[in-house]
Amino acid sequence: MNDMVKPSFIASGKQEQLRELTRMRTKYVRQMTRTKNQVIRLLESCNFKIRNIVSDISTKTAQRLIDAISEGQWDVDILIVLCHHSVRKRQGDDKLKLALEGRLSSGGQQQLKMLIDDWRYFEKQKQKTDVMLKELFTAEQQEMIRKLDEVEGIATEQAEIVMAEIGAGIESFANADKAAKYAGLTPGQCESADKKKQVKAVPGNKYLRVVMVQVAWSAVKVKNGYWMAEYQHLKKRIGGKKAILAIARRMFKAIYKILTQQYSYQRWDAKRFIDNRIKIMAWKKAAIA
Repeated sequence: MNDMVKPSFIASGKQEQLRELTRMRTKYVRQMTRTKNQVIRLLESCNFKIRNIVSDISTKTAQRLIDAISEGQWDVDILIVLCHHSVRKRQGDDKLKLALEGRLSSGGQQQLKMLIDDWRYFEKQKQKTDVMLKELFTAEQQEMIRKLDEVEGIATEQAEIVMAEIGAGIESFANADKAAKYAGLTPGQCESADKKKQVKAVPGNKYLRVVMVQVAWSAVKVKNGYWMAEYQHLKKRIGGKKAILAIARRMFKAIYKILTQQYSYQRWDAKRFIDNRIKIMAWKKAAIA
């Protein structure tokens, strides 16, 4: 009543529905990843080294091989025929034979079939949540998702998570720092008797924080990119983990401007960061002088 308690951000009913769907989809993706790893471990224990010939077992070649193996097809020549011609050309028949000379027991075969069923079930459920999310997002929100998709490291799914967790109510935060604190990207403070202690970042929305850290890791891997240059600069002073959290915070501030001020994201290269550092150093020298 007297404005002595800071108000908390409370999402609307529609935003809560968006949150539940994006969080459910995240769980399905994690379940798919866990099931894929189980399939890989089972096959490798039986000497089927599919990961040696394809980068991901979600590819068509890997899917055909796994389905054939689950049905009891272990003839190496037939399995090689199932491989895509580009895989055969790149790997060679000799390497393919070494990777596909394996054998499953009857129990392992049944286990593989069950894992495949689980994998496809989670994939189907994820597709259902994708359809439901597209129906719930308004035309304005979908436009903002397209703008967020232009940011380095952000794909459509990450943009949808950001929009569901905070995008629909971003105007409730007075500035980017308060929004970053809600996302759990603000450094913690602990000071007593003029002594400062190192503490973890403030607790916040764990779903938003996780996705922003993922985005930051993707952004710093872009060759000759601005975020890669800034990450390398921060890493030397504060270490890799703190540096990636700092990058996530700065990227979130850029996202805040996109959502609140309708800005379009502009990609900068590493040269832009170096030029900015030169200007800052020159300004500091001038201030000291």
